[in-house]
Amino acid sequence: MLEACLALGSPHFLVGPKIFDINVNRYLPAHIVRRFGVKPIPITDQKQGLVSCSSIITSGSVMSTETYRTLGPFLEGYFIDHVDTEYSFRAVCKGVPIYINTSVELKHEVGKRIDHKVCCFSSLFNGT
Repeated sequence: MLEACLALGSPHFLVGPKIFDINVNRYLPAHIVRRFGVKPIPITDQKQGLVSCSSIITSGSVMSTETYRTLGPFLEGYFIDHVDTEYSFRAVCKGVPIYINTSVELKHEVGKRIDHKVCCFSSLFNGT
């Protein structure tokens, strides 16, 4: 992770690992927020270097001291994932680039999700 951050050559960045969701046995896609929607970017087991995106989870992520000075602390009043989302959007608004480092993997349980498939359609549901 350190090598990837140093290679950026910039004092501002948020870099997170690719996330392997153990509940559904696959990598979470990256997302780029655009003017008219969200574009998913598939993440695979291949090492693709740094992938630019609009949000990351804070588990396993790294930021520079300059980024922290620019963005400030996390808003702990938010509930779990919303802390990550708000911080990522704050970074985007302040011009701090966000990346997923596809050379680093974090196995993570995103809730208790179950992958349901009907014909060629797939959806995720929270199981209890």
